[in-house]
Amino acid sequence: MLVTVGLVVTLQLAAAPPRGKAKAAPVTPASAPLPSTSSLSTAALVTQTRQQYDALEYDRVAKLAEAALARPDLTIEQKLDVYALQGSALAIVADPIDAEKPFRLLLRACPEFNLPDTTPPKILAVFRKVQVEEKAVLDEFAAIQRQRLAATLKLTGDAPAGARGGRPLRFQYRLRDPQGAVDTVRVQYRRKGEGEFTSLPLKRDDEGQWAGRIPGEWSASEAGFVLEYVVVAGDDKGTLLSLGRPAQPQTLDMAPGQVDKNAYPVPVWGFVTAASATGVVGLAAGALAATTAWVNADYHRQLDESTPERPADGAALKRQAEFGNTIMVAQFAGWGVTGLGVVIAGLLAPFTNWSGEVVENDGPAATATTKVTTTAGVTALPAQEPRLAAR
Repeated sequence: MLVTVGLVVTLQLAAAPPRGKAKAAPVTPASAPLPSTSSLSTAALVTQTRQQYDALEYDRVAKLAEAALARPDLTIEQKLDVYALQGSALAIVADPIDAEKPFRLLLRACPEFNLPDTTPPKILAVFRKVQVEEKAVLDEFAAIQRQRLAATLKLTGDAPAGARGGRPLRFQYRLRDPQGAVDTVRVQYRRKGEGEFTSLPLKRDDEGQWAGRIPGEWSASEAGFVLEYVVVAGDDKGTLLSLGRPAQPQTLDMAPGQVDKNAYPVPVWGFVTAASATGVVGLAAGALAATTAWVNADYHRQLDESTPERPADGAALKRQAEFGNTIMVAQFAGWGVTGLGVVIAGLLAPFTNWSGEVVENDGPAATATTKVTTTAGVTALPAQEPRLAAR
């Protein structure tokens, strides 16, 4: 029996591995310790933070990001990158409220920043919350700024006087714009009862006035009508100031009238020029007549004073006679031109615009209009195409 027990023990000891060669139980290798951040350059520290984020080591990312943000030589681009990494890491390993601060700082420095759609949902949820809140703050701030800007603007001008159909309707306004914010001034107009406005862009002259005109073809009417219009000044972001609103436009009574291309075609300066030229030619003809009379009188005086003892110089008299004939012809020509000028001035007088009323040619460059639509009192300004179909 003892022999049997000893044999079993001997066999077990022989089967057991040597003590010095015993194998340890398998364990998960621990993460390598982080190097000291003080030994890393700023660029290397940012790179290390990014690498740890890609390795999903969010605890380390939070610590590395904090160390990186303390570096005084961190560039703007690096700082924004670290903010994004820090906020993402804190959204995973800390309270989401802690992640909001770096995200908020990031969006305030770069409002257009966005995380990719592949970002983990937990991170994306915190970022989207901050993004919505910051956009609301920016929109409210922008609205306040525009209100302050609009308060500095002042648009002055009178409605066109003597409005009549068939005649160009001129609008002219002066804009006080200390900051030079306004880049467009438009008159949106329509006949009362129509649902769609037409937009007339005004042009700015060297004196700072904005002017434009509605073509006479549009205003032609046999019975007259009421013109409704709104004057809008704005920039690329929309309306800053307006006179009237689409829901309550300004009005102007238009008298009946048709297009008359021949009405008062001659400006006052044209008549004055023709009359002045006629007067100058008439004075010249009068001077030539006086000269002709003096030459003729002198010629006959020399003939009367000649005697057989003291005869007149025949060659001199011949030259004087030829000169007299020349200026006499010029005199008659001058009278003829003067008479013709008087006739022309008389014909121009009835067609001269003595009142100074502006009657301009309705060229497309000066009267280009576009269609606009309004929704809930908000004016939609179209692009600069010459004509847009109603929407």
